[in-house]
Amino acid sequence: MTGKEIIENGIRKLSAAGIESAEREAAILLSEITGCSSAGCYLLDNIDFDTKDKYIGLIKRRCAGEPLQIIIGEWEFYGRPIRLRETVFIPRPETEGLVELVLKHIQQDAPAKGLEIGVGSGAISINLLAERPELLMVGCDISEEALALTRENAEFLNVSERLALIKTDVAETVEGVFDFVVSNPPYVTTEELEGLSIEVKNEPRQALDGGDDGLRIIKSIIETTTRLIKPGGFIALEIHERLGEEVKGLMEERSLSTETYKDLSGKNRYALAFKEV
Repeated sequence: MTGKEIIENGIRKLSAAGIESAEREAAILLSEITGCSSAGCYLLDNIDFDTKDKYIGLIKRRCAGEPLQIIIGEWEFYGRPIRLRETVFIPRPETEGLVELVLKHIQQDAPAKGLEIGVGSGAISINLLAERPELLMVGCDISEEALALTRENAEFLNVSERLALIKTDVAETVEGVFDFVVSNPPYVTTEELEGLSIEVKNEPRQALDGGDDGLRIIKSIIETTTRLIKPGGFIALEIHERLGEEVKGLMEERSLSTETYKDLSGKNRYALAFKEV
């Protein structure tokens, strides 16, 4: 069997399972096994039994709803490879916009200290550290698995010496003063969770469930971290597009000057709130 034939077989199975990007993913999965590029896999001759068997196994996992990123074990985020595990939320492309927003408000060579709530895989903190050599970060998460994965990614990308990790719910046990707080919190309502795709449902529920109104964790972040940012500092959040005005109102109740920003799809996706000087 050739590479083209085995990929076409994979495409049929993925399409039957409702995978929208079946052609792209079928080639990526064979590339993961062979080490060839996705395009190069189409040119392979005489796929051996062992490779075919492994490929069938990966296709079955994807058809069952396991996310492609978890099957592969890593994914690119902000131009850097981030290792992933099934117990930790997969960073989305939209969150790269949150990183970009924070970077615009941190000077290139000035010392600064940031706090990330719900560090997950470490994708946000690690990329901020990689882009700003004078930055120090504290990352907190309630999940031991998330903290361990963040530590692994930070060591892999050579920023671990500037990253401290704390196990805590939101930031309850965090002390000190920070130039900014950043978070991509759960903002899907509990009701909305039931309508999500099977692959999203396979991700950790605590990283998705924002409560009845999608604001449960966001409210806690605002309440907990306002005391932690210095005058002139800011809180940057990724939010659901429908929550912009509500989040802005919550921020302004605490005398934080707040603006919302759109993602590349034109949806209100980020909230940035500054503490008065």
